[in-house]
Amino acid sequence: MKEIKIFSYIRKYRAPIVLFSLLMGVLFYMYFSGRQVYTAQAIIQYTNSEAVNGFAPDDTEIDPTEIYSSEVMSKVFDKLGMTYDENNMDAIRAAVSVEAIQTDEESAVQTALNEQGEVAAEKPTKYLVSFSANKSDAADPEKFSVDLLSAMLNAYVETYAENHVNTAVTPNAISGIYDQDYDYIEMVEILEDSISYTLEQLQYKKNLGFRSADTGYSFEDLDREIRLLRDINISDAYAYILGNRITKDQHTLLAKYENRIENSNLGNQASQSQVSGIEQIIASYVAMMRRSGNSGLTFEYILDNVYDNYYRDLNAEPGVEAYQNADTTTEYDVLMKHYVSERTDFEEALIDIAYYEYILGVYTGSVDESGNVTVSVTANPANTAAAAADGSLALQAEAVAATPIVSSQEQLDTAYVLIKDLTDRLDSLYQSLVETNAEYNRYAGAENISILTDTITTPALNLPVYAALSVVLFGIIGCVLAIVVGRLSEIFEYYAFVDKKLDVSNRTGCDRYIGKYVKKVLSSNYTCVYMKLTEIDVKNKTYGRERCDVMIADFCRILKEKFAGKGNFIALNGPGQFLVFAENMNKPQARACVQEIGRVCTDYNMENDCKISYICGISCSGEDDIYDIRRLMISAINKASASPVRRIS
Repeated sequence: MKEIKIFSYIRKYRAPIVLFSLLMGVLFYMYFSGRQVYTAQAIIQYTNSEAVNGFAPDDTEIDPTEIYSSEVMSKVFDKLGMTYDENNMDAIRAAVSVEAIQTDEESAVQTALNEQGEVAAEKPTKYLVSFSANKSDAADPEKFSVDLLSAMLNAYVETYAENHVNTAVTPNAISGIYDQDYDYIEMVEILEDSISYTLEQLQYKKNLGFRSADTGYSFEDLDREIRLLRDINISDAYAYILGNRITKDQHTLLAKYENRIENSNLGNQASQSQVSGIEQIIASYVAMMRRSGNSGLTFEYILDNVYDNYYRDLNAEPGVEAYQNADTTTEYDVLMKHYVSERTDFEEALIDIAYYEYILGVYTGSVDESGNVTVSVTANPANTAAAAADGSLALQAEAVAATPIVSSQEQLDTAYVLIKDLTDRLDSLYQSLVETNAEYNRYAGAENISILTDTITTPALNLPVYAALSVVLFGIIGCVLAIVVGRLSEIFEYYAFVDKKLDVSNRTGCDRYIGKYVKKVLSSNYTCVYMKLTEIDVKNKTYGRERCDVMIADFCRILKEKFAGKGNFIALNGPGQFLVFAENMNKPQARACVQEIGRVCTDYNMENDCKISYICGISCSGEDDIYDIRRLMISAINKASASPVRRIS
């Protein structure tokens, strides 16, 4: 008989006890739970040197409202898998509060200064951040409030670093270049532009001296790797594609580059017009300065007269000549910057045009891949007049039709492999860059913002107070009933289904267990082990029944130790006959247990005169293709009968 284990009975019937005890408290609980509000709180501190003066590391003013900004909340939604259909971002932001934490002394000083119309020199650096949630926000508002506040603070630390310490990286998306109608030379151009853009972003980051624990890269490593791709792989791709004049569609490719030239020329016409207007203003300024000589004219007078002819109020009434009243000294500086910018754009466009003409030349046969003139042709004779006006290479000789180009499949495949390999390597480096930068931002954010406390949550209403009496009273009654019912059930099962000597299920208990599975299909890992002790009668005569019973009891103890585990059932099916049913055990595992039993029995036999000998059979439903429990048991018994006796000495 098992000893009385009060807590085991309570655990066994814990569900009925809970239901019973909560029955009387549910009226109180349901009424107030719908109105319960959970508030999660945490304290943060800005730790950079200028935080006491109210400034972030980039010298912008610290704005605690950024903690629940739309940018931060978007990241929170992504991290928690929240959807905008089910969650209202504005409502969640409205449930966030940020309060400055000040000592009594600091508050007194602030109040005194406010009364005098002054502002305190030192700003608060500690803030209490809170978020409140109820049943309308989530099924589990307590957990939701903690999760959201924790995610919000982590997202804010990262966003703070992106906005005030280190900018985020946005590498160009290059994986989609195969989905567009790009020719191979265009793909290489896109990849080169993407690399150049990324290297510009790394210009500052590579000197940070940070190495990612996740990727193993530093920004300097990534800069070097990407530069190698640009200097080696991009150059190789250009050389192969241009050297072999590889194209998907020559006609379409030529049309694209002719269109680029036309657009660049149109843009340069606009830039030239802007440059000419600015040059006129500058010339007017220079002329007036020269005419002033040693007269009393000041530069303000000259600038004002110059700008009278340049800046006009576009919002003036019709027919009224009105001019802007601007700081002409500053405006002249802006004018010069505008001139430089327009002139730079103009010159860069000329470089682009020269490149486009070179590509046209390669694919029309007018130049080879090294840039040498071979045949003076143009892909589109209609552009002859326009191209001749600016001295383009394609129009230096008589215009003839372009030589048709049809790239072989081998060339196309090689070009594709070159670009695909380059794209894959770039994608991998870009992903590492994003992860490295994100990790640095978390580090940089943590360097400037400290989260001083864990996120804790407190309920607005103490619901247990309202339901405590009824829950406790009926909980105690339920526990008493569980103990009585559990003990009576154990007493009945012990006398009906347990062998008293060996403390395992008897044949009746075994039949009851088998009856539970008679109409079920066994799983593929259901195993039956049959073990029968041999020569029981001989040992009874030789050593006595009492000594033989001790040997059987010792063997049963070994068997229970080796097959102990959830889902394993051990029963005595007859004198010296044991059945083990394992719900989740394959045949190799069962064989290993049997071998371990054999090892222990060997040690046992070395110390005892009444030795253990047995036969054993193992059947597994999956391996033996038997999914009926009775047939599986019979199979194990038959295997044991056919096996030799294990005489362990």
